[in-house]
Amino acid sequence: MNTFGYAKNDAIGKTPEELNMGPNPETRAKIIAALREQGSARNVEVLLNVKSGEARVFSANLDVVEIAGQKYVLSSYEDVSDRKKAEYALQMAYAELEKRVRERTEELVRANKQLSQEVVERKEAEDSLRVSYAEIKQLKDRFRAENIYLKQEIDQEYNFSSIIGESDALQYVFFRVEQVAPQDTTVLLLGETGTG
Repeated sequence: MNTFGYAKNDAIGKTPEELNMGPNPETRAKIIAALREQGSARNVEVLLNVKSGEARVFSANLDVVEIAGQKYVLSSYEDVSDRKKAEYALQMAYAELEKRVRERTEELVRANKQLSQEVVERKEAEDSLRVSYAEIKQLKDRFRAENIYLKQEIDQEYNFSSIIGESDALQYVFFRVEQVAPQDTTVLLLGETGTG
């Protein structure tokens, strides 16, 4: 009876109902039915009040025994309240862990989806850059070829190869001729005889 907080003398001759330990009427009816049908009840979890008034969970084993022609119920109780609290705490922790795993999994799925989309976008951008680079290279090559062609045209149009000389004055004359040559205009050359 120490488990329930009662001294031996306080409990002898008294029923659980008299000590206000009770199980609730529904649990009591189930235990009585099991004892009548099977003569015993094993590992029955019951909520009982201890002397302090605190309700605690017990695992009960009950047997019907006959002593001198009289039937009695022999019972043993194990306080499993702490174990039940630990089991409940474990269940709550497990539920919280499951919730966190589910939430984290959802976050990872979203992040993976976003990364996959970014990879696709990056590949599309790289493809677009490759195409643009190819176009730029093609335009650059074309520009280079046109530049070479135009230089050749200019060299042919303003071919000064038959004029001998490299002085600054002569270079200035070539420069002025190149300026005037594209124009459809009359040009007056002044200077000593034989210069023009």
